[in-house]
Amino acid sequence: MALGCATTAFAAEPNTETSTEVTSEADNNEFTIVEQEIPVVVESDDYGIVPMKQGDTVTFPLGSVGYMSNCGFTPKFKCWVTGGSSDTKVMFEFVTGGSQKYGPFGPVNGDGSNYLDKPFVVFNSTGAWQFKAYVSSGPNNGNLVCHVQQYY
Repeated sequence: MALGCATTAFAAEPNTETSTEVTSEADNNEFTIVEQEIPVVVESDDYGIVPMKQGDTVTFPLGSVGYMSNCGFTPKFKCWVTGGSSDTKVMFEFVTGGSQKYGPFGPVNGDGSNYLDKPFVVFNSTGAWQFKAYVSSGPNNGNLVCHVQQYY
């Protein structure tokens, strides 16, 4: 823990440039409340405050589950599949950290020639998501790999 990153301000020493004084009367005694904005100081860029992880990608084999966290409440996902043929059609399902299920969505081709673009707005979530996929039609050669990218 680093001390001395910012100067300490006491209520007895209001800064007149950035503070707002509110005077009130309680029990015939006057008092002053001083409000002051204090910025959040992050010690290192490696541990910055990130509301969501835009650009994160999860890759998982068909039949497994992909996970992503810190997605926020309005994520947009791009989903595609590689390792198969254009005759293979794959559907995606999504589950939020609040156990809300969405889908199935698709199909996308198994050769990566197209993708699914899916935006969400959620209110009951922890920002964590699960991704599942299955073959809805066509051949499954056992080499299908699913990709999900959060782009917003």
